[in-house]
Amino acid sequence: MNKLYQDREWLREKYVIDDSSGPKIAKIYNYAPRTIGNWLSKFNLKKIENYKNKEWLFKKYWQEKESIIDIGKSCKRDPSTITRWLQKFNIKKRWPDNKKRDGKSRSGTNNPNWKGGKFMNNGYVYIHVAGQRYRGEHTLKAEKALGRKLKKGELVHHIDGDKSNNKNSNLLICDRSYHTWLEKRMAYLYQKEHFQK
Repeated sequence: MNKLYQDREWLREKYVIDDSSGPKIAKIYNYAPRTIGNWLSKFNLKKIENYKNKEWLFKKYWQEKESIIDIGKSCKRDPSTITRWLQKFNIKKRWPDNKKRDGKSRSGTNNPNWKGGKFMNNGYVYIHVAGQRYRGEHTLKAEKALGRKLKKGELVHHIDGDKSNNKNSNLLICDRSYHTWLEKRMAYLYQKEHFQK
């Protein structure tokens, strides 16, 4: 019968790196638990906290592609502790660490918090544009209608005053001074129509 347990490196790999217990090793390889225990003592093999073991940490992080958060949970440690040990062992960090175990990115449509790439802020609608983050929908529509990017100093004015109404018929491209005049003129006419008789 092959006595693998007499090989220090083999026993170390099973006990320390693979994190198997002595009885578990004995059961899997059909050895007596006491025999495994004796050889562990003979080789002076002791368990250390997994994340403090360079080979174990490397295996979990790079080979099994576990995230720092998942490794921290399995060791009952904060992710910052795992990060410190990665640095201590000079284990290069996967960057960015935003991959699922299946290797797919969690950005954009793969992110569980994805809301369609549209949101509103201060009345304006913003759209996610690949490689450019978010841009105003009114700006994108104006640029599409023009067939070019807006020039420096060009602004998009919403004719009806509704910043979320981005129909082409409601958008006017103008320079800053004309836009300021328009806003003041519209405010004056609104006030005159609604508050003066």
